[in-house]
Amino acid sequence: MLENIKYVNSQGNVLEFGKKYIFANENDLRNYQWIYDSDRKCVENFQKKITEKTLPVTICCPTPRICRNVKNDMFELFEQDIINEVPGKLYIGDYYLECFIYASDKSDYLIGQHTKLSLKIVTAADAWVKEELFQYRYETIESDDSGRGYSYGYEYDYSASPGNATQFANSNFNEAEFIMTIYGYAQNPAISIGGHIYALNYTIQAGERAEIDSKRQTIRLYKMNGATVNIFRFRDRKNDIFHKIKSGEQAIYWNADFNFDLLLKAERSEPIWM
Repeated sequence: MLENIKYVNSQGNVLEFGKKYIFANENDLRNYQWIYDSDRKCVENFQKKITEKTLPVTICCPTPRICRNVKNDMFELFEQDIINEVPGKLYIGDYYLECFIYASDKSDYLIGQHTKLSLKIVTAADAWVKEELFQYRYETIESDDSGRGYSYGYEYDYSASPGNATQFANSNFNEAEFIMTIYGYAQNPAISIGGHIYALNYTIQAGERAEIDSKRQTIRLYKMNGATVNIFRFRDRKNDIFHKIKSGEQAIYWNADFNFDLLLKAERSEPIWM
């Protein structure tokens, strides 16, 4: 069965393999390897290195003119990322790999309607990511499986009973990176997820938003005039604001007078098999 593969470049342009005359062949995209340290019969410190992969591709078009257009469009889509030095995203199903397509070796290109390419891919992360967005709004009411509603309008209380919290589940088997977006107006916002507190000692004005990125370890404020401000120094120093989200179901508490989004970024060494 052919896999659902597509590439989305840094400008949002999409190339779908298996459509519009471009077909992906058997490849090594799912291959992975951890490197490690060894000392006195101990294996430890597993980590990933910069990795190269190969994606063989066949272009088969009804006319030479269409084939030329397809090849030119594909080249420009990949080359934009190289020039901007911003990676694109190679998807298999719901999982993506941040990468650059930095080389293309060709054969059979003199045949007007048929070309074979071997695309070379380089990635610094070598991790497949699935994103899942959770949105929390204080003016709404959620219900659990029993039909009981949870109002978001209660006062913030870290010791509140589980019945006063909305439930949240990280369905991945391990901890997940995240991007947390807090919308103003929010004065010294604090959110507890699974007992861990994520807080800022800062006032986000109406129309502004703050983004906490656990992977890049950045905290940025986006103002209404388009300006971006680094507010890293206003993080709560008593608790790690970049602490990964634990696996499984857990409670969320916050002083529900502001809205926020939680974008989970679950990572795997290979995309899930479907």
